[in-house]
Amino acid sequence: MRANKNAHESFFFISQGNPERTIVMGAGDGRTPHKLLHTDKCIEDSIPVIKRFSGGGTVIVDKSTIFVGIAASSQLLHDGHFSHHKDKEDSLKYDGFKPYPLDIMRWTELLYKKCFAQFPAKNLSQHFSVRENDYVWNKEKKFGGSAQYVTGGKVSRFTHHTSFLWQFDDKNMSYLKLPERRPEYRQSRDHSHFLCKLQDTLKEFDPSVAQDTTGEVFVKMVEKGIHSLANEEWSDQILKVESATLEEAAQFLPLNTYYNSEYLNLNNST
Repeated sequence: MRANKNAHESFFFISQGNPERTIVMGAGDGRTPHKLLHTDKCIEDSIPVIKRFSGGGTVIVDKSTIFVGIAASSQLLHDGHFSHHKDKEDSLKYDGFKPYPLDIMRWTELLYKKCFAQFPAKNLSQHFSVRENDYVWNKEKKFGGSAQYVTGGKVSRFTHHTSFLWQFDDKNMSYLKLPERRPEYRQSRDHSHFLCKLQDTLKEFDPSVAQDTTGEVFVKMVEKGIHSLANEEWSDQILKVESATLEEAAQFLPLNTYYNSEYLNLNNST
């Protein structure tokens, strides 16, 4: 999806699933994979491991992961304001976000609250929040992790991308160790008690979601949320939101964001 914002274009990338199980590590984590992965098991099962260009933690993705990326001018953070009301006594209105990690996370929290509000069940968005840089359900279970990259200079831009766990095979988590550095709210919970599957949470509100194996329901929520923002809160700044072709996205990326990921050789990990 492309948001034509005055002279600054912004792209929202949505991708459903990865063909094979793959571990993706942040730029920092990728320097010491042996501390975060059971490397012998990864090698034995031929699990690819990628170190991405941005920060963030480690995640294993598969055919049930939904990826949402934002590559935009930092002006979108400043001008793309929100007016979100959870209830009469708790009103949120944030304007003028800056291209800093905490501000970007707060900005995306409000963006995705708008997306969750597109689900037919009432008040669904109140179950969603950001906690210590994680997207969580009921302030306890994580279903999405994000990473960011910000460029400065004359034209400041930011990249923010998220892996949403629509579903996953519990066995896949056996490749990951409990990180030494972890969110305080996680405590020492293993992955089975720390993570939740977005499909399972939504089907509690609508049983028909159980039939959606690819996460199409969530993708539509994100698309509708962005269109809703463009027509309401962002209407003074966004001229239009439209679908973009793969060719347009391929031309946009090299000129507007930095990306340089690489496969890791775990045999060289110590």
